[in-house]
Amino acid sequence: MLKNLNLMQGSRINNKLSAWSQLHRTFYYNTAPIAPPVTRVPVHKNLQQCTSWAPHAVVGWYLGPALNSYRCYNVWVWETRCERIYNTLTWFPTQVKMPSPSTNELILASLLDITAALIQQTPATTSRSISQTNAEQIKEFTAIMSAYIHHKVDNTDSNPPVQSNS
Repeated sequence: MLKNLNLMQGSRINNKLSAWSQLHRTFYYNTAPIAPPVTRVPVHKNLQQCTSWAPHAVVGWYLGPALNSYRCYNVWVWETRCERIYNTLTWFPTQVKMPSPSTNELILASLLDITAALIQQTPATTSRSISQTNAEQIKEFTAIMSAYIHHKVDNTDSNPPVQSNS
């Protein structure tokens, strides 16, 4: 828990670093992924430890990343009643909602993907290539739609104007 707080807290000595980076070293999230502490997780056992029809996971509680092991986690396992290091977990967070893209973000990503697919020529599509004017129209349409979507997002984030009663 202290690790997570130190990663979020800014350093008082250098504002560009987190407190963790100031005290220890740069934290690489790819080598030691973090999640909300005390999250219930099924911990996967090695196949050598299980018989064919036995459960392949035990219930545990995520405590934090195992910093001295690559992509491993400290987990308190109910079955053994001790803390252990595991490399395979399944995440089922109940207290924290997983982020998902908005409708506008999905539409914009789709438009950009379509534009890239139509403009980039691959050997399979060279016989039916699009003309330069069509490519320019597609780019223009994508620019218009992305500006429209960004305008909509900017307007929904701002506070509505307050009406005076005078």
